[in-house]
Amino acid sequence: MPVDSGERCARAFFGAYHAWSYGLDGSLKKITGSHGFRGVNVSERGLIQISTKQKGGIVDINQESNIDDDFVDASVDFSFNNQNISFKNV
Repeated sequence: MPVDSGERCARAFFGAYHAWSYGLDGSLKKITGSHGFRGVNVSERGLIQISTKQKGGIVDINQESNIDDDFVDASVDFSFNNQNISFKNV
């Protein structure tokens, strides 16, 4: 699963939480602090492809299949574009 493509210098990127490094193909390259993750098989911990759709500030994520457009179309739009909203102090 390619994560990035194009003409860049980067050969890897890092997750902000654990600082694990991933190749541009999504494979896990290195576990920083691996002594705390004994028994973790690097070849089994690469990134997985997910499906995402966004509508009105809400992001739907599905790890198992594509998100149906009808589902997104039926979702509430929380963007409040072109709506007159006023608030009253009580």
